[in-house]
Amino acid sequence: MDEAKVYEAYHELPNGFEVQVMVLQDYPGGRPRRGLAPSIYRSRVWIGTAEEPDPLLHRSQEHPALQAAIDACYTMLLNSARQVISSPEALAALEGHIERYFQGAATH
Repeated sequence: MDEAKVYEAYHELPNGFEVQVMVLQDYPGGRPRRGLAPSIYRSRVWIGTAEEPDPLLHRSQEHPALQAAIDACYTMLLNSARQVISSPEALAALEGHIERYFQGAATH
């Protein structure tokens, strides 16, 4: 299976927290050709800190469409961040990034 990164965003948050979201496009059976199954988009979310090499949280989902996969990244962040981010400042900054993303997505 071949895959390609089609979306990525990285956010440094207050108090040493970091967030990365990305979408990979997988091509079952190799690169897309006529008659093969459509691609799958894999949403991935990572939350960590500058001090820890291992993530505090990692989530992944599959979606049939690119925009749904990107939206899912930010929804996963919104639903999961409070589980691992203890800093109110970092949470507020992350919620601001998520809000700006969805406001921008709504205007396109």
